[in-house]
Amino acid sequence: MIVRPDQAFESGAPSFRIACAIVLVLAVANGFGVAHSIQVVTELVSGTVRIESSFDRTAMRTATGVVARATNGLVLGAVLAVLSCWLATAAVFALLLGRNRGGFRELLALAGVGFAPAAVRYTARPLFVSRAGSSWPVPETAPGLREAAPRFVTGVTLEPFLVVAVVTILWQAVIYVYGLSSLTDVSRRRAAMWVGPVVVAFVGSLSMEPFQGQFSIVSLFCLCVGGPLVTWPYKLSKFGEQLDAIGSKRRMRDVEPAAWNVWLNRLLGTVFCTASIVFFGGTALL
Repeated sequence: MIVRPDQAFESGAPSFRIACAIVLVLAVANGFGVAHSIQVVTELVSGTVRIESSFDRTAMRTATGVVARATNGLVLGAVLAVLSCWLATAAVFALLLGRNRGGFRELLALAGVGFAPAAVRYTARPLFVSRAGSSWPVPETAPGLREAAPRFVTGVTLEPFLVVAVVTILWQAVIYVYGLSSLTDVSRRRAAMWVGPVVVAFVGSLSMEPFQGQFSIVSLFCLCVGGPLVTWPYKLSKFGEQLDAIGSKRRMRDVEPAAWNVWLNRLLGTVFCTASIVFFGGTALL
């Protein structure tokens, strides 16, 4: 399915359980990879670095402490960003296909299996960071080290890693195109038109500077809100309609939400999941 997507989907949708297992393994692998990269950077720095002082005097701070604060939250972000991206990808497919009720499990399975090529870049990241560590120019000031450390940890400053990242993202895109065209009534050309702009935006944002740990609470909030909205938009919409029916002559079990209401819930969930990716560290962690 991963190597020959043009033939793999002919037998039907991929297994949902296998897709979930793939996503969980990728999330853990991404977290371990980022943690290893942080350890590499920590071992590269030593001594103290200069910081700005409001009294026009030179103050010093330990370099390892600066790295720890600069990379705080990146490991958690690496794990949860994978889950957010998985949900957001399936939600985008559902929005484009107009699926307001049912069929989301199949799209989650497709999104999870299509994420498998990311294992290559999650493995490559710590390897390239370790290899480039000996030639990395360690900044001598705290602000410089605070800015450079997260970028080096995520590999966005390493050209060989960026090549691997782009290739694996394109690989994922091919799987999604063949999967959408095989499992739905969408033509392969239209599927490519849907996936193409997302891939271009994703690749173009790889060099974005990752956020730091102070956004973790916001990211968790966005994921906790967005996850249920993209997974159960119909049930949540119906629950809202049932609350509105309290005190009226309508029976709560007979109310039905409007299609636009269900679609809007899933759209909001997609926005929240995308925001969680940004606040967890941006596409640099994916």
